[in-house]
Amino acid sequence: MDDRLWFTLLGPVGSRRGPTDLDLGSPQQRAVLAALLLQAGVPVSVQQLMETLWDDDAPRSAEATIRTYVYRLRRVLTPDGAPHVIRSVGAGYLVDVRAEDLDLATFRQLVGAAEVARRESDTAGAAELLRRGLALWNGEPLAGLPGQAMERYRANLAKLRLNALEALLAAEIDLGAYVSAGDQLASLVAEHPLDERFRRLLMLALWRSGQQAEALAVYQDARDVLAAELGVDPGPQLQALHLRILRADSPAPVQPAKPSPVPAPRSAPAAEVDQVAATRAVARNRMSLATPAQLPADLPDFTGRAAELASLDALLPADGAPPPAMLISAIHGMAGTGKTALAVHWGHRIADRFPDGQIYVNLRGFHPSGVVMSPLEALRAVFDALGVDSRQLPDGLDAQAALYRSLMAGRRMLLLLDNARDAEQVRPLLPGSRGCLVVVTSRHQMPSLVAIEQARPIKLCVLPDDDARAYLLSRLGSRVGADDGAEVDSIVRLCGGLPLALSLVAARAVLNPHGSVATLAGQLSADHGTLDSFADTDPAIDLTTIFSWSYERIGPSAARLLRLLALHPGPDAAPATLASLAGARVREVRAGLDELLHASLVREPSPGRYLLHDLVRAYAAERAQDTDPGLERRAALGRMLEHYTRSARTAVQLLDPQWDLDPDQSTVDGVVTAEIADAEAARTWLTVEHHSAVAAVELAAEHELDTQLCHLAGTLSDIFQRHGHWRDQVAMQTLALAAGMRVGDLGVQAAAHRSLGSAYARLNQLDASQEHLLCALELFEAVGDRANQGRSYRGLAFLHGQQGRYDLALGASQRALELYRAAGDPAGVASALNDTGWCHAMLGDFGEALTHCRQALDALSELGIANAVASTWDSLGFIHAGLGERREAVAAYTRAVEIFHEMGDRYNEADALVHLGDCYRALGDLGAAREAWRRSLQLLEVLGHATAQEVRARLDQVAREGLVSP
Repeated sequence: MDDRLWFTLLGPVGSRRGPTDLDLGSPQQRAVLAALLLQAGVPVSVQQLMETLWDDDAPRSAEATIRTYVYRLRRVLTPDGAPHVIRSVGAGYLVDVRAEDLDLATFRQLVGAAEVARRESDTAGAAELLRRGLALWNGEPLAGLPGQAMERYRANLAKLRLNALEALLAAEIDLGAYVSAGDQLASLVAEHPLDERFRRLLMLALWRSGQQAEALAVYQDARDVLAAELGVDPGPQLQALHLRILRADSPAPVQPAKPSPVPAPRSAPAAEVDQVAATRAVARNRMSLATPAQLPADLPDFTGRAAELASLDALLPADGAPPPAMLISAIHGMAGTGKTALAVHWGHRIADRFPDGQIYVNLRGFHPSGVVMSPLEALRAVFDALGVDSRQLPDGLDAQAALYRSLMAGRRMLLLLDNARDAEQVRPLLPGSRGCLVVVTSRHQMPSLVAIEQARPIKLCVLPDDDARAYLLSRLGSRVGADDGAEVDSIVRLCGGLPLALSLVAARAVLNPHGSVATLAGQLSADHGTLDSFADTDPAIDLTTIFSWSYERIGPSAARLLRLLALHPGPDAAPATLASLAGARVREVRAGLDELLHASLVREPSPGRYLLHDLVRAYAAERAQDTDPGLERRAALGRMLEHYTRSARTAVQLLDPQWDLDPDQSTVDGVVTAEIADAEAARTWLTVEHHSAVAAVELAAEHELDTQLCHLAGTLSDIFQRHGHWRDQVAMQTLALAAGMRVGDLGVQAAAHRSLGSAYARLNQLDASQEHLLCALELFEAVGDRANQGRSYRGLAFLHGQQGRYDLALGASQRALELYRAAGDPAGVASALNDTGWCHAMLGDFGEALTHCRQALDALSELGIANAVASTWDSLGFIHAGLGERREAVAAYTRAVEIFHEMGDRYNEADALVHLGDCYRALGDLGAAREAWRRSLQLLEVLGHATAQEVRARLDQVAREGLVSP
């Protein structure tokens, strides 16, 4: 009795054992089975199943409900004592079915076989295979299953059916069945009026049957419909066919295809040829096996990859001996990095070490047709390469894999398994004995192949700039002139070092001999941020299509995360940032990141930091634009900005608990704050996230998220000032000023003016500094903010000091002191005391200066404001030096340097080191002086500060005088 399980997805989801239909339970329970069958042979996590059933609104009991559904399905599907069809794998499940037990898998196999037949000019065979595949459809796929995820799956399956139907009708037209094909096409055009494929075929059928006027009428209708619905003209294929009909070209004659019998379905096991006998028959002919040489041609201009080739060479014994065991090298990387080119190039280098032959199989894991080669189909290709008569093969994957291993025993062969989807696709093709080498290429990492079969992974990244430049020059040849160096560098940068992108650009240049390299670079620059420069009608080299093959194989959560990553403006991002973008928990985001890493769609340049290649970012951004509503994207950006603001607040308050920040009034939900435990972690976070935070402010300005922009810019303002990021401060606060003006917030405008004034003073742009500080004073006075008026006067005092006008600086410091006292701001009072003392010192009144600065030091130490304490020690150092107390000055400056260093205040640390060096020189300790100046110069050069030249002059002078060797 036939008790084989059969599953259906191409209609109502169902299953039967032999002739008996099985009760699969509720629609949600059947949806669980469907989700597993849609990824048959691939583990599906419980989290993915939850998202499939409930989208983003899973109940608390969701995980327990999923496990209950799986338990019930197992009871229905698995007879007593038999292994479970649904197996537990890690944190999820895997459905273990053969391709011939699932209608969707069978359909895909038949479509794939039809494509092979078409390429071999067997049009009749291709048509028959497609008819058999389409006969498996029984209405709407996944009928009756709820949820958005099922709707997406349903839409994708419907596209597969239409693609197969298009291929069948094209074959029937080639076979001369114009009338029957035309009738179907007329119905399809009515159902899908905007799908030009069916209109083109209908025109072709009518034209070939002699109905030229009717064919032209179909084109006119297409033009009217497309103009009315989309405002566009028909596509180039439809236009070209229309032109041929108008010219009355003769339709291309239909060459009758050579009839080819379609393989009949396998008969029942009782009628099968005895598998043991078949295996023995093949084994008897083992000595007559062919010696294949199937490696594709090597690239004539293969460039670079020295490190990867060295790693591959290291797999093989140096003495030329065969491998001591069966070796597997798994080359993985993102689409377009040249995995196949590397594998083929290396294969040719080592081919002579495998005298029994080299076999190449394209497993089509990521292929334009969407049809992945099954392991059974791949084995058949290997048997064909070896010259094995297919009539002698046993039935079933396990039996054929066993025979394959027997045939490979004792042979020295190289197998290149290209474009693999996963480890399960590869495993049946692995020889079981020493002497063979298997090279696998895939976009996926295939960790199970590394863990179980001990494959040696090789990660392939983009080309380094030097190699990318060399490759591009080799392709462009004489088109590159002596003055094109900058343009070549620009092309390399805009292609992101991706070999496929470089190849596309080079091909365009070769095909357009009159175009210049400068024009090419200009076009790439104009298209930056999109994939327009890398589009092609051939899906095998069109970057959008190529990236889509990876994108469409990841789960919905990972796909959404990829789209959200494209919204992140910085160079890389942490999981907490991405969790805020997604409005999810970090744990959930990590699962999506793992999936993206395995699919080579995202990189992890350092632990816990995630990065998109620029071209993948452009693809993901386009998908986000097409998929996610604008309000949803805007909400994600708002959460990200709030993440940076809250995390920055945490960092700032850890570095200086007395820092006066406005209360956090945010009510944004779904935001995750970075975990920052102490001051050291705060400094690290600010360093790592610096560029991302600046880019986030710029992105907020682009989208006019003004409230979030002002909060983030205001939080970062003083820390950027302290760390010497003055140019970034200017850029950020200019945007904050514009945002404050848009929302009409005078306080925000005043704070931005004050920050700009301070930054411009540090950059020695003194006129701009004064203008902004005076604006800040006017606005703070208008809103009655005395403390910030005091801060603005302190900024003016610094500005006047830069100009050498210490009389004016003293007046500004004293006015600041009055305002702080009126505002009841003890920290401001203490800081203003220090400023006042400094001004007295610069005017030569060291006694008054000492009194003010000692008062300031006592107050600031009690308040615990470390940065201001350091500034006061710096003032005291100058005062002691002015009083001739050099050793007291060294002690004060040393203490200032220590605190500035601890606080990460690089400019003031550098400034204090200059004065410390001056004191050491006055004491005659020239070695200590030179070391202090050397440390100062390093900091100032990083900051790009003009004072660096003065410090360099001190060092040069000492060297010239011969007092210290240079």
